[in-house]
Amino acid sequence: MILLLSILISVPVFAQQTPQSLADAELPSLLAIYKDVHTHPELSGHEERTAAIVAKDLKAAGCEVTEPVGKYDKPSLTCFGVVGVMKNGEGPTTLVRTDMDALPVKEEAGCPTRAKLRLKMTAVRRFP
Repeated sequence: MILLLSILISVPVFAQQTPQSLADAELPSLLAIYKDVHTHPELSGHEERTAAIVAKDLKAAGCEVTEPVGKYDKPSLTCFGVVGVMKNGEGPTTLVRTDMDALPVKEEAGCPTRAKLRLKMTAVRRFP
């Protein structure tokens, strides 16, 4: 009963929030994730830590999470893809895709969130 009352009381409060106020409320946690992932980059095929962070936060947001997702041509490579589905009733579905892998480049920015790891390129892909 207390749970039902708390849900009913919170619905009007949530409905009164603007998209800007919702974004402002989420900004600190999103910045923390950004700084963490940027500070600890992982090359393609090695994004285990990053995928775990993404999966954890998608689950916390109420998404149905499926992992690992993906397939490489080489069976020796591990995929760390993550899919999160947030259901919001009937209607169209929106897909957001992003890459989680880092590039093996030397970061010269002096910002405090610069990569703490030195990434070494193990193979070079050439695209036509």
